[in-house]
Amino acid sequence: MTIQTIPTCNDCNEELTNFEIFLERKYPRNRGYYVCSKCEKVRDKKIIKELADSISDLSFYDYPKTIAKYKKKE
Repeated sequence: MTIQTIPTCNDCNEELTNFEIFLERKYPRNRGYYVCSKCEKVRDKKIIKELADSISDLSFYDYPKTIAKYKKKE
């Protein structure tokens, strides 16, 4: 008789669904570290927000000066 433990998410402590368990077995990450799809979405949104904030600061790019520089070359 074997006892099968169901993996739980390391962030929210919820049990993983069968599909999430299948994905973890097919595409393993760090050994023993599981993340459910809800927590994965939260992490993805956080990364996307950080990237968008870092790219949105384009104060170094001055469009009128760049256009004037190209017109002088012509």
